[in-house]
Amino acid sequence: MAMLGRSRVTTAVAYLIGAPWIYGLMTEEQLVRDIGIPAFRFLSWYQVPLVLLIVYVSALRGAGDTRTPLVINLIGVFCLRISLAYLFGIQCGFGLLGAWMGMSLDVGIRAILAILCFRRGKWADLKI
Repeated sequence: MAMLGRSRVTTAVAYLIGAPWIYGLMTEEQLVRDIGIPAFRFLSWYQVPLVLLIVYVSALRGAGDTRTPLVINLIGVFCLRISLAYLFGIQCGFGLLGAWMGMSLDVGIRAILAILCFRRGKWADLKI
């Protein structure tokens, strides 16, 4: 987990500080940069719940509980992520940044669910 955490922190810092430089490598279009740089910086905060989600879902899978991570991910991606990204991005008019807001909420909610399921401990009673 330490290595995964360090790499995510490094990625988050790179996204936060290096967004203008990274976007400068990708495009010269100012409009794309104006839209993309704030979204890229927002993405840096997305890394924290993402690492928690990865660790706890992987821990559940490693303990033999593959059904719980499947359900958490199916509900998250198909119910939360798509609807929240649409709500914030399109309906609320926040565009790309709003879509990332919705996706970040999805990842945060799934991370919380995975942590709660892991701490509940039912995985310890599974027969593999």
